[in-house]
Amino acid sequence: MAAGNREALRILLLEDTPADAQLMEQQLRRAGLTFVCRVADSRESLAAALGEFAPDLVLADYRLPGMTALDAIELLRHAAPSVPLIVVTGSLSEEIAADCIKAGATDYVLKENLVRLPSAVIRAMELKQAREDAAQVHDELREREQRYRALVEHSYDAVALLDPRGVVQYASHSTERV
Repeated sequence: MAAGNREALRILLLEDTPADAQLMEQQLRRAGLTFVCRVADSRESLAAALGEFAPDLVLADYRLPGMTALDAIELLRHAAPSVPLIVVTGSLSEEIAADCIKAGATDYVLKENLVRLPSAVIRAMELKQAREDAAQVHDELREREQRYRALVEHSYDAVALLDPRGVVQYASHSTERV
């Protein structure tokens, strides 16, 4: 799977244990995902990678030196709000997992169950695409409404919208002349 079926998915691994980063990459390749990967292991390297690497997705260990996945979620919210984050960690209490989801993580996967990682990645990218599609539709609707409003408000013809009881819901400026 590639982001938007255009090219390889760009995945940023926020992980301070190289062996764990390797295991995640292996699991994703085994599932047939096409991706390029970059590893960050600190707040500074995460911030730099968001600008330089421009990931489609972040896979973050919960606890790293000097930060947690909650810190990464907050950084993403400001620097790259459309980029989903999946927490991939060795252990996570239900309370902390719920806190991560509430804060904006798309999902969480336990390292002991990495077989679930590819489906979590696919789901995260599908959700991202759905949000992008919805935003595009919203923008198109707003643009059409603006065009319609400009057309009606600048028309010399009287345009009125009445409810079933005959109560005027909308009347263009031209209706005043009529």
